[in-house]
Amino acid sequence: MKKTIKYVVLGIIAILVVVVMGLFFLFHDELSTLNSVKEVNGYPMYEMTYKNDYGLDKLLKKGASNDQELVQFASKQLLKGLPLKIDIPKVACTTFSATTPNGQHLFG
Repeated sequence: MKKTIKYVVLGIIAILVVVVMGLFFLFHDELSTLNSVKEVNGYPMYEMTYKNDYGLDKLLKKGASNDQELVQFASKQLLKGLPLKIDIPKVACTTFSATTPNGQHLFG
């Protein structure tokens, strides 16, 4: 009986290790991106280095005619196809894009 429990526990631990390693491998770039977030000043303003493919070429090829389609594409791209439904409220936002003198691209 004790041997069976030991094997079951070791099996569960092995499965958990495989799942955690798989998730880390699948979302390594996203975790790296989250780890890059740092506060720039006390306004508060933060910066982050995005370390993955935006999938912009795919989006331009597919197209999006409204915010919901854009969010669906982005969530599918970021979550590697994992199912997630996000309802977008009717709001607006502002963004900016700039290039520094040394050629670095900034987006906010």
